[in-house]
Amino acid sequence: MEEYFKEPFIIAYFWIAGFVLIVAILIKLGNLIVDHCPVLQASDIDPSEISECLQTMNLDILNHLNRLEEDGPVNICKLSGFHDCDRNIRGIVAALAEHVKRCFKDVTISKRDVFISLYLLEEGVLNYLCHHDYKRDWVKSKRIPIDSPEFAQYESVKCIKSGNSTCYLLSKNGYAKGNSKRHKTIKQYLGCKLESNGFIYGFLTVEFHNESVFTDELQMQEFMENNIFPYKTLIEYQFLKKQFFGSFSDFENNWRTA
Repeated sequence: MEEYFKEPFIIAYFWIAGFVLIVAILIKLGNLIVDHCPVLQASDIDPSEISECLQTMNLDILNHLNRLEEDGPVNICKLSGFHDCDRNIRGIVAALAEHVKRCFKDVTISKRDVFISLYLLEEGVLNYLCHHDYKRDWVKSKRIPIDSPEFAQYESVKCIKSGNSTCYLLSKNGYAKGNSKRHKTIKQYLGCKLESNGFIYGFLTVEFHNESVFTDELQMQEFMENNIFPYKTLIEYQFLKKQFFGSFSDFENNWRTA
């Protein structure tokens, strides 16, 4: 045994032990990083929420047809009253929140970890319409003039004034501290314009709180395109439908003018 404890062997033992220790430290650091910023694993889930939204829209059209049949001669100027746009949009936002919570395999997302808000763009002002979870009093700015210096750093304002359709924040470091309650727990942010044919109807935001679920912006973009855009399209459909019905509100006057 004395042969194995001479200086050359002691030096070899030292380097082996040092190498093993370094590898162990790196593995531990890797585990900590993965735990803090887990790799996104969006699962293939049954799109039941979208199916329910489409079913609601079909029932909405059926209701329009029934009203046309029951009321006899229809005053075309009152067609806009057939469409409950705000209620339908709230239903879509709630379905989107449920879908987002079910999208991840390796990260437990609760209803308190996802916050979604929707604003309408009207005459240069983003006006609050709804948010989910509606029981949380997390909306401070319900009226956001996009040309006001007070709101210039809001992601929604910057995106509206840019040529981009979406915006992403991988870290809350760049998040404007407009609401102290949300700023304490927010981790990541996604936002997108609601628009059609160059006309902007509003802005939709999806915030993740308490947990970081994306490791890079590319993952955020893919999640937006695969999981948010279908609901975005459903909301835009509601705005288009509202605009269509609204065009009949002054039909008689326009008809006589023509």
